[in-house]
Formats: sequence, C-alpha cells, structure tokens
Amino acid sequence: MASSFTKLITTYINAKDSNKPHLMNRVFSKDATLNMIVNSENISFPSKVTGLDNITVTLVEDFSMKFENVYTICLEDTIQRDDEKFFCQWLVVMNDKVTKEVKVGIGEYVWIRKDSLITSLDIKIKEMSIVDAKYQNDVLDLVSSFPYPWANAHQINDIHKYLFV
Repeated sequence: MASSFTKLITTYINAKDSNKPHLMNRVFSKDATLNMIVNSENISFPSKVTGLDNITVTLVEDFSMKFENVYTICLEDTIQRDDEKFFCQWLVVMNDKVTKEVKVGIGEYVWIRKDSLITSLDIKIKEMSIVDAKYQNDVLDLVSSFPYPWANAHQINDIHKYLFV
C-alpha cells in the first residue's frame, strides 16, 4: 500500500496530528489550494485556503492550538485513486484543549497531485459529534488501539458506542 500518495498523506497526518508544521512543505506545493465543506456546527474551518503557508496555519498551527490527542485514520477500504487523484474516507478523534470534550468526526479527502506534491485538497466533514469529557480517557484509549493512520472500516467499528452516549 505504500504508494507515493499514501506517503504524502501519512506525512500530512503526522504534521497535523503531531503539530509538526515543518513537514507540510513535503506534502503541498507552494500554491496548493484547500477546499473545506463542513456539515457540522461542532467545528469550523474556512471554506477555501490558498498557498502552503496558509494551509499550514489552518490545518496545523491553528488546529493544534485548539485540539490535542489527535488521531486521524484513513480508511483503506474506501480508497479510489489514479495517477493524479486519490479519494478516501477518514475518521478523526481528538479532544478540545479547553473543555476536554472529545470530538469524533468522519469525512472524505480528495487529493490532487501534480508531480510529487499535492496541489489541491478537498476535505468534507460529513459529521462531527461531541462526546462528553467524562469519556475522554475511554475514547482516546480505544482509538489509540486502532491501526494508525491507515485502517479498514471494520477495525474501527468500536468507536460508534461512544457516539450516542
């Protein structure tokens, strides 16, 4: 599975989840674009961001000021790709640094590559649920047991028990 796309995406996840902005220049071209569709009131992002520096601020620097214990898992069994385009669904689990509430989200990535870097990323947040802070350790312990950052959907099914508490 170690294609050049998956290496780029794994580097991106490492940068975002671990607050390593210096890694973003290994993923995105200088003039890359980010388009966000957010179908939840539980999180907000700008709808369009242009340029490596602005994408880095939005997805790594600003993000890491609000959230910690971030786990982004791409679902291998949803991958569709060709030479220039890569699609997959994802799960994210993180907690708010202030309220300690846990956010559990699902969505889709569409990555467009030219040469060896990403020129466009579309992120669709289909759902972002909030789990009470009293379940923080339970949820984070569970997600930390999942394969990371790539898994199949059946490997992460246990997360659903916390979405309707």
